[in-house]
Formats: sequence, C-alpha cells, structure tokens
Amino acid sequence: MVRWTAAVLGAGAMALVSAVIPELDRATKRRALLEAVRLCTSVGLTTVHDAGVDEDTVELYKELIDADRVNFRVYAMLRARPFGDSGDATDFLKVKPLLGYGQAQLTVRRVK
Repeated sequence: MVRWTAAVLGAGAMALVSAVIPELDRATKRRALLEAVRLCTSVGLTTVHDAGVDEDTVELYKELIDADRVNFRVYAMLRARPFGDSGDATDFLKVKPLLGYGQAQLTVRRVK
C-alpha cells in the first residue's frame, strides 16, 4: 500500500503519511510477500523488480528461496534510509551484495 500511495502523493507528502503508518511485524511481512509471490506466479511473471526494500525483506526473500517458495527471479533495490543498524544501505552492499542468490533468483546491488 505504501508504495502505491507514494506514487500518488509524492515524496514530501508520503513522509508525513509514513510517519503515522505502523511498522509491519515480520510475520505480516512474510504473509504479504508470500501473497505477492503467489500473484506474480499466477500471471506468469519470470522476473520482478522490487524497489526500496529493507534488510528484513531481503532476508525474507532468502528464506522463501531456501524453502523453494519463489520460482522466479527478483532484482531488489535497497531503500536508502533508514536501513538496519548501520543506517545506510550502501554499507550493506559494500559488505554483502547479493548476486544470483539461490539458483540465480535474487540479486541485490542497487540503492533506490
């Protein structure tokens, strides 16, 4: 929901809206990601781009790939800030960019 809203409101207004939307817990994020995978698969997508993800979403993708729940490629771009303990997504990429995780299913090497 947040990403669609950002396209309508623009960055400045979106910051105000985001401030009052509660953060999703990990279980809810996992269910939402599984539903997104199901929908992508149902329409035959073979590759998706996910722009503006956080470190937890990258880890969820990895878990689902390890469990053989993702049957397409994901090119994810990290959200610039805020990001994990470091506060900077570029630090994450310097330490561990992901190139072709799983069976070339997940690549993370850009910041949006």
